[in-house]
Order: sequence, then structure tokens, then C-alpha cells
Amino acid sequence: EQSLEIPDEQRVTIQDNGQVVLNDMPLDKPESKELPALFATLKRFKESCKANKTEAMVTVDVADNAQHQRVVDVLNVCAQAEISGVTFAGATEDAE
Repeated sequence: EQSLEIPDEQRVTIQDNGQVVLNDMPLDKPESKELPALFATLKRFKESCKANKTEAMVTVDVADNAQHQRVVDVLNVCAQAEISGVTFAGATEDAE
């Protein structure tokens, strides 16, 4: 039996226009509040992690001009998919 290599972390990018991108793959429309494709994908990811006894981790990378409501939409989908390991990508390049 061959084991399927699944990354233990997913990266969700929220673009300025509200488009949600999961690991370089655009999902749902920018105006979709419920984000059904993102939810379905994250739910499968969570179930896969559970089966492999690993923690499901999601990193959210938010564009500078993205709407705050869009971040809330993505966090809500993560919660619905029962993923609690959510972190934000840091913008530490200019920080001193």
C-alpha cells in the first residue's frame, strides 16, 4: 500500500480583490462569502490529517489592501472545517 504524500500545511492567500487562493489555486469567486470550494478542500485536508495523526495547519497570507471582512470569511471557513491551527504569514521584511 502506497502512502499519499499530503502537505501538513495549507497556504491560503487573500488577494486585494478578495480572491481566495489555496496553494496557488484560485477557489470560489471574490464575492462568495461562504467559500464552498475552500470549505470542501479544507474539510478533506482536515480528515486526511486526522487519518494520518497530524495537525492540520493553515497559514493565511493577506494582501495589504484586502478587506477585513474577507479575512473573517476565511477564518469562519477554517472553523467550519474544524481547523484550529491557523496562523498569519508575517510581514517582517521592513520591521526592525
